[in-house]
Amino acid sequence: MRPAPEPVSHRGAALAAQPGPPLHSSSESDHASRGTPLSLEREYDVQLSHTIWELERAVKRGGASDTLRRSLVEAHAQHLRHLEDIAQVPRPQRSLLLLQQRPAESVLLLPAEQSGCEDLLPLAEALHGRGWGVLASNLAYRSLDSPGHSPTYWQTVADEAENRYDVIAHYATQVAVVGIGMGALLALHLAATRRVAAVVALFPTFGTESTWFERLRTTLRRIVLRDTSTPHGWKHQRQLAAHAAQEAAGKVSVPLYLLAEDRKDRSESARSARAVQRLAHRAATQVRMLRPGESASIRDLPPAVLDEIFTFLRRK
Repeated sequence: MRPAPEPVSHRGAALAAQPGPPLHSSSESDHASRGTPLSLEREYDVQLSHTIWELERAVKRGGASDTLRRSLVEAHAQHLRHLEDIAQVPRPQRSLLLLQQRPAESVLLLPAEQSGCEDLLPLAEALHGRGWGVLASNLAYRSLDSPGHSPTYWQTVADEAENRYDVIAHYATQVAVVGIGMGALLALHLAATRRVAAVVALFPTFGTESTWFERLRTTLRRIVLRDTSTPHGWKHQRQLAAHAAQEAAGKVSVPLYLLAEDRKDRSESARSARAVQRLAHRAATQVRMLRPGESASIRDLPPAVLDEIFTFLRRK
């Protein structure tokens, strides 16, 4: 017989019985434009962390209601936004959570480098309006300009993506991952470590290359300093992430949708496009190439492309 779930504290029970305030609204953006501090986020620290711990414990013991699971996801999202507040992430760029009334097919949105959740808002709202639950969350790109001395420092961001997957999975029947740019590489990597239903990789950055000067400097460091293991700079980290993503694409059978710009020059976008086309032979893979200049950003994807993505997610 499965043991009964352990009761949570009064604060945890109250949170389970009554979901917290919306995690994104037009009124919050209005407050942000006026520079008004978000007082509730300032109060959430140890108490909120303890509440999350209690809710996680109750869910893991089994028998948790949908209300309890929803409260857990909302508490996690509140905590993410609190951390983003501390890190001084601009308010419109902070994590975004849109849930359905009941657990449903859900999508984890991973932004590109130098991008925030405001760029994902139109796509998130379109997905939510079509019945998906959505979590869009920032990752630590902003703090990884100097990778330090770890040969796999990009995995710090990959670990964050896994954490975001675990959060939305509490209130989802299955989870697909949509990534943009570097986020697309992380989505592919995530498919090798979690039960991802499908991956949509938009403009994946497969084509990162070092300049001749960077290659010369790396060679000199290896010769003079005998440094053979430590990558120097975030560009090298992106190369490692691209290599891991392409390996993952070859190993996992998850349905994959790839979108790239069909360039023929020597740019990073062109190199990424060629890498995308090499994956076209992969089983359960759909590739869409855009004409150069057809879409300037994720916010203005052609309606036909958006419909194609929605159809792909439904048929996975």
